[in-house]
Amino acid sequence: MKYIFVLVLLLSCSFARTQIYNRYSLNRSFSISHGTIDSRASIFYMSHFHLNNYQCNSGNISLNRKIGNGFLYSSSYNAIILSGLFLAPVTFSKWENKKERINFKSFINQYKKAYTTPPVFDHDLWVTNFIGHPYQGSFYYNSLRCQGASILQSSLFTAAQTFLWEYGWEACMEQPSIQDLITTVFAGILFGELCNCATNAMSKHGMSEFKIATIYLINPAYVSHHGFRFSQ
Repeated sequence: MKYIFVLVLLLSCSFARTQIYNRYSLNRSFSISHGTIDSRASIFYMSHFHLNNYQCNSGNISLNRKIGNGFLYSSSYNAIILSGLFLAPVTFSKWENKKERINFKSFINQYKKAYTTPPVFDHDLWVTNFIGHPYQGSFYYNSLRCQGASILQSSLFTAAQTFLWEYGWEACMEQPSIQDLITTVFAGILFGELCNCATNAMSKHGMSEFKIATIYLINPAYVSHHGFRFSQ
């Protein structure tokens, strides 16, 4: 699980760092040209960072556009997780005979089994089922919620992405899991809304290094979509 968290965190931090730099550069260039900012100001002066209010920028975006953005973020997240599972030891992934099963014929046979037999109770590590999957569901949820979507819209999107993961991305290697279908959706929605509320609360009075690090960890979908804004 630590490998997945590190990969996801690095991806979101890298994307957000680019957005931070671009937004800072634009604002700083404008301010310097108007004589309103000291050229010695630093992007790392964290007390001047504020999260963008997602409703300001997302209110005019159509639902279809929000779903498209959310699908892109979720697909990127899924690709990282699946890559991590392929690289992880069997003791973590629980994929027996992994090397022999990574071929087209094996994938097709596993998909057929996934679509013609019921989901099962898996034997994954508890940290995977009860920490990893709620975190995954939270990412799906906030992929839409961070764009100003409603709780209902974000919840339905979470359910759809969960089924896509279980019956699409991961079904090439294992049977869909009953625990995963439950915890990713329901725990993911709950944890996702808590993270959304925490993100909004932390952004009200400026940002500190601790707050930024916390948001990177609990709400990478928000950072991927909005980044941070430098303001005087």
